[in-house]
Amino acid sequence: MRKHKIVWWSLVVAVIALVVSGGLLIRQRSQSQVQHTTTKPDINKKGRVHRTKGQFKQQSHTTRRKISTRLTTTNIGPRTLALAITYYASHHFDQIGAHTWQSMYQAYLTNPGTIIVSKAHVDELKRPGTGVAYYATFQGGDKDVESDMLGGYPCYTLENNQMVNIYQPESNPRKSITVSVNQVVQYANQTRQAKKISRLGQQMTIKNLRKDFGENHISIKEFYEEPMMTKVIMYYGIHHDVDKNWQALSQLIKDGTVFKATPDRGTSTIGYNGNSSSCMIAYDPQNSMVGKPDLFVFGHETVDQDFASDTIAGNDVGVPVETLLKYVNDNGGRAAVANIQVKDDSNAMGR
Repeated sequence: MRKHKIVWWSLVVAVIALVVSGGLLIRQRSQSQVQHTTTKPDINKKGRVHRTKGQFKQQSHTTRRKISTRLTTTNIGPRTLALAITYYASHHFDQIGAHTWQSMYQAYLTNPGTIIVSKAHVDELKRPGTGVAYYATFQGGDKDVESDMLGGYPCYTLENNQMVNIYQPESNPRKSITVSVNQVVQYANQTRQAKKISRLGQQMTIKNLRKDFGENHISIKEFYEEPMMTKVIMYYGIHHDVDKNWQALSQLIKDGTVFKATPDRGTSTIGYNGNSSSCMIAYDPQNSMVGKPDLFVFGHETVDQDFASDTIAGNDVGVPVETLLKYVNDNGGRAAVANIQVKDDSNAMGR
């Protein structure tokens, strides 16, 4: 009887042990599942979150998707638009002049430039847009480029209806094309340059130099019309050419002498009262293919009636129109040459 009781109690203890161990196993599995579903990033003492490699990969992929690789007419700013127009023009104009759309765009890729907003030469443009032109110049152009020199740089004007008039430099009359802002934007997108233009465009500079020059300002267009051309050349000559013939002009001007220019085989002799003053100008026309502007070589007539060039500002290769005009405009413009009397029946050299 005692032996049966011992066996019975042993079975009871074994059953209880199985039940207890089973309950513990179920509890451990339950806690393990809860911890797995509620795992949080490990935060160290400095507050930095440790993420797994998979978490970083997923976050990086999400960030890349947020970067737009396309431009639109609504998300493009004035600086990026300026670069987009430069890119568009560099593929739609011939490479003509010292400062071409092509050379400007290539320069901007490594050294973002300056867009000068100015009224200069706008009256010479077929479609002036809102009345100002946007000139594509090199970085710092607002300090290095004078207003009268802007005519040699590529430019564009904007219309209120989202149209752009793009002009070719160094052509007379200036060649132009008119396109919409949307066309410019879509061209950048289609050629897969939008991302680059968007990034570099933010580094461009726009300088507002729009101002009225005043009634005494002489434009390049006026310069190429007589008698203004001869007046400007004479004023510059008597202040820069030390040859005795040019210096003698000062007194003749004070005496009220009437002058005229007589072109002959590429040179023009400054004449007065039918007599030659021996002051001569040789006109060296521009060569757009190599970027050479119109040059005016100051000189005098020799005893053999030949042309001898004089040294001006350290050289005798000629003076650009922009230099002539800048000097005269800086010294009064029309007022400076008002006392120089020139007959307007001679043909102008150049354009």
